[in-house]
Order: sequence, then C-alpha cells, then structure tokens
Amino acid sequence: MLIILGESGGTKTDWVVLKNKQVIERFTSESYHPVNWSQEFFDRVAEFWTKKPDLLGAQVYLFSAGCFKDQKAKELQNVLESIGMHAHVSSDLQAAGIALYGLDGCGKVGIMGTGSVVFDFCKGAISNVVGGKGHEIGDQGSAYYFGKLLIGSYAEQLQNNSVENRFESFFSKISVPQLDDKYNVAQLASQCHELGLDFTEIHSQNIRAFILEHGLTAGESIALSGTYAWYMQDVIKDVFDKKGIFLKEVIERPINQLVEQIDVIID
Repeated sequence: MLIILGESGGTKTDWVVLKNKQVIERFTSESYHPVNWSQEFFDRVAEFWTKKPDLLGAQVYLFSAGCFKDQKAKELQNVLESIGMHAHVSSDLQAAGIALYGLDGCGKVGIMGTGSVVFDFCKGAISNVVGGKGHEIGDQGSAYYFGKLLIGSYAEQLQNNSVENRFESFFSKISVPQLDDKYNVAQLASQCHELGLDFTEIHSQNIRAFILEHGLTAGESIALSGTYAWYMQDVIKDVFDKKGIFLKEVIERPINQLVEQIDVIID
C-alpha cells in the first residue's frame, strides 16, 4: 500500500512517501496554502505529480495551512483527486495537534513558523483558535515578525545616529528586503543565526508579542511547532518562564511525528 503524507506551511510543503508503512522517499514542493491558488498554481501541481507517475493513485493525506475551513480543504482535495490521487485534506493545525499529542491526547498548541496561531487540541478536535491573521496584521512569534522588529530597530538607530556594531555587521552583509516581502523578511532570522549575531532582546520582544496577541497567561502550558520555535526554544523557554507559562515540548516539523503515527492517521 502506497501512502503519501504531506504537511504544508506558508512557504513550502514537506512530503513523505511510505510503502507498507516504511519510508521510501522524501521531497519538498511549494506551499499549497490557498493564497497561492490560481489556475497557474493548479497547473504546476498537476505537472509536478504527473512527473512522478509511480505515485499517482496513492492515498494522500495532506495537512495544509489555510485549509481549516472545510470548503478550502474540499477544494484542494478535488484538485488532487482530479490528477489521480485518493486525497484526504485537512488543516496544518490538525498536523501539529496530532504530532504533539497524538489522536488520544489533549493540550494547547502554538504554531510559530511562517504563521502564528494558538489553539486547543483534544482527541482530534480543534477549538478556541486564536491568531492566524497572516503576516500583514498578525504573525507575532514568527521569523517574519522578528524580521519586522529587527528592521524597525535598525531604522530607529539610523534615525538616532546610534547604530550598534552588530547592526552594521549584519546589514552590511545582506540587502535589506522590502517589508511587504514576507519570505525575505523571514529569512533575516536564519541569517542572524548563521552569522552568529546576538539579537536575543529582539527575539524576546517577538515572543512577548506572541504571548500577548494569543492571550497566553500564567499557569498555562503549551507545546509548540514550527521552525522559528525550534531554533529559538531556549529564548522562548526563558520568556515563558518569566511569564509563568510552562513550555511542554517543541517540534520543528510535524511531518516526522506524523510518520510515526501513520497507523492512527489512516485508521
């Protein structure tokens, strides 16, 4: 039996192919988020999969950002079925919940990747969703929001003629992206990490904004998913501890845990 698991965020989709429940292939494609949908996008999707004829006809379980509403999930499911897949589409929130708690567990989940959202997950059910507003008015706690804070701090220091050496070192090595380009702004976080520059306070501002925007309070516990959360988990734990919030677990990409739980997913 051939099964394809997919987990799609705001920038890309991770895919794992399993045969007889054993991983035989992994690859990445563009994001399947509805903001990308157009006839050209659907044509690219069809071309992508028709170039993998051995996978056509497989059972596909895709967890995609932007598909929390049944209408969007069904629309994407129909597209995949039109090219020969047996498709099951649900939200990336579902992927994060299952990855962190399984289908029998319950708890609060936060996604801190390209997008930011907090919700309650219990035995497959999602409730009390807060956030998910997108990068223009939300996304606190993401790499994108960190980039906005970083550029804002740099611009303020330029205006005050007091630019710190770390800012000069950082911005001399990159071309400053436009603020409306969410992908380039998000890349600033990883570039800071690669250059070994310490912007801990700006990361802390980002995390405090996440706490405030998503209504987290002292005494709560939460598990996190997302690339930004994974790389910044030490700073996140420090900020959470100061706010009296317990950080239960952090995972980078739900796809790895989904593979381990393939039996409950396809049941």
